Amino acid sequence: MIYRGSAWGSKRPGSGRKQGTPNKITAEIKEIAHQYGPRALKELARIATQGESETARVAACREILDRA
Repeated sequence: MIYRGSAWGSKRPGSGRKQGTPNKITAEIKEIAHQYGPRALKELARIATQGESETARVAACREILDRA
C-alpha cells in the first residue's frame, strides 16, 4: 500500500483525548501547585528581601516576576 500526503502517520478523526480535557498527570501537578503555591511564593518573597547573597535575591525576584 502506498501512503501519500498527510495520511502517513496521521491520527484518525475523533481519536484521542477530547480538546480541553486535562490528562491525569496535569491534574495532579495542578493540585500540588495549589497546595504549595502560596507557601512557595512567601518563601520566594522572603529570599528576595532577606536572602544572604545578591544572586539569590535576584533569582527569587525573577521567579516572582515570571509568575506574576
